[in-house]
Amino acid sequence: MSYTCVSKSSELSDSDSDNSCQTRRHPYNTRLSTKSSNVQQSCTPKRVNRTRRSSPYKFRERKINEAVTALSNNNMDYCCQPGPPLRRIRNSSPFCTFLLFCFYLLLLAGAFFVIYSQYLITKEVGKLKEDITKMKGGPNRREDPHAKLSQELDKKCSETLKLLLKDPVGRPDFALESSGGKVLSVEAAPYSNPKSLFGFSLCEGDHGPSSMIQATTAPGQCWAFKGQTGKAVLQLIDYVLIDSVTLEHIPPTISPSGGIDSAPKDFKLWGLEKPNGAKLFLGEFRYTAEGGTVQTFNVNNVSSFYKYVEFEIVTNHGNKDFTCVYRIRLHGTARKYG
Repeated sequence: MSYTCVSKSSELSDSDSDNSCQTRRHPYNTRLSTKSSNVQQSCTPKRVNRTRRSSPYKFRERKINEAVTALSNNNMDYCCQPGPPLRRIRNSSPFCTFLLFCFYLLLLAGAFFVIYSQYLITKEVGKLKEDITKMKGGPNRREDPHAKLSQELDKKCSETLKLLLKDPVGRPDFALESSGGKVLSVEAAPYSNPKSLFGFSLCEGDHGPSSMIQATTAPGQCWAFKGQTGKAVLQLIDYVLIDSVTLEHIPPTISPSGGIDSAPKDFKLWGLEKPNGAKLFLGEFRYTAEGGTVQTFNVNNVSSFYKYVEFEIVTNHGNKDFTCVYRIRLHGTARKYG
């Protein structure tokens, strides 16, 4: 037993309504939906003769023909209403297209920049590796050629430092205060009114006579006295056979006045056995501006050992206000070591 659904409309005539109830099956075997309240559906059973069986191909052909006929007559009822029509895709504006193009262009440029930067870095690293290999003497050489040069430079620097720290005269100073030398007496007025140039003191009068037998020769570290002449009696560390005397002054390049007009020029030296005893003339000497900062002079009379020496400054290099004596050294042979 099979059922068929027939649509009846109230607007049809009687004759049409009698003939409308016919046995008909939906071609796609779908449900029938009522489009409006005026349409009524009635399903009547119909006896089907199952004794006669048709070929499956004829059944399929018949169903296809019924579907084509229903589509051509537009009598099919759909179970669902058709949806809204698809919207037509509008073409994008030129501005959006331009922005999209710029975005892709920037992306491509960034990728190119990263790749090119990586290439340059790799190239520079390769050059540095080659330079390091060449500096080390090649890939097959184990000894570094610069190691010998570095050792020689270290040696030269050490020698230079030793030379700078070493005494420029290279002989013992028997008048040095730190070794036991002293200044016993002075015949000169101390210079207590120092002059200044551009805020720098030309000569400090606070430094006493003992400054000239100290190892410091910084600007201003001197024995300053008024005028151009002065005397001082020095006590040596022992009885010494004096053979030379050294006088030192700062160079003009570091002098606040730009010259050595306050340096002693002509000076004399006497040997004494006692501070107030008889003295023996050892010589007269001249300190010149062209002879350097440290000048050594040989003593003429080398015959006796003396523990006391009289140092007399006769003139200076032109300064009439004061004279500065930075350092005096006395060399020779001590009695206990002779």
